[in-house]
Amino acid sequence: MSCIFRIARRMALLIITGMKCAAPHVCIIIILLFSGCQSARPVMPAPVIAWSRLDFTPRAPKAPTEQQRQAMMAINRATGISEDIPQTLPMPPQIDCIPLSEDEKTALQKKIGGSFDTMRRLKEHVPPKVRPPVYPFAVAKRNENGTVDLIVRVSTNGKIYPTLVVSATSQELVEAVVVAMRRWEPKPSTEGYYRIQFDFTIKDSTSRMVEWK
Repeated sequence: MSCIFRIARRMALLIITGMKCAAPHVCIIIILLFSGCQSARPVMPAPVIAWSRLDFTPRAPKAPTEQQRQAMMAINRATGISEDIPQTLPMPPQIDCIPLSEDEKTALQKKIGGSFDTMRRLKEHVPPKVRPPVYPFAVAKRNENGTVDLIVRVSTNGKIYPTLVVSATSQELVEAVVVAMRRWEPKPSTEGYYRIQFDFTIKDSTSRMVEWK
């Protein structure tokens, strides 16, 4: 609807200012405006990652950036607590998606003990109030929706270990999901393998939604 209002406003301005445009020119303006509105709609790219195991490589700590230093100093001022700014900050591991061979895929299916399509869904075993993945800025800047379909393992102590990417539309979304799931705590007695899918959707210029099933 906002596109229609912008078109109406442009046309009203043409009339008010006394610009006498011929009908073909008006049609060209309308077509250009509509094409601009359509190009602003979020796109859903095709999956670029499929049937890949997740590999985590530790990364060495790095010195905080100037922005991080300023943020930590602001926290010190706000809390009244004087803490030294650390010389280094821990870095999250590098996450690589390594395609599975057919033999590896068959072995994993035997370990799961059933079909990938009929696996239990993790959503049924996770408390409803958990922190969702953060919509990656790079993906939102590209105006992209996206999906991540994962197989994860829940250990006996309730930790979630993302194991396999069934499909994903970008590496950034996979990393966002893995980071978020580290803070999730499943309900008791949920040891085993589960499947979970995340849907990333841009609603408008200020609203982005992440759902899982």
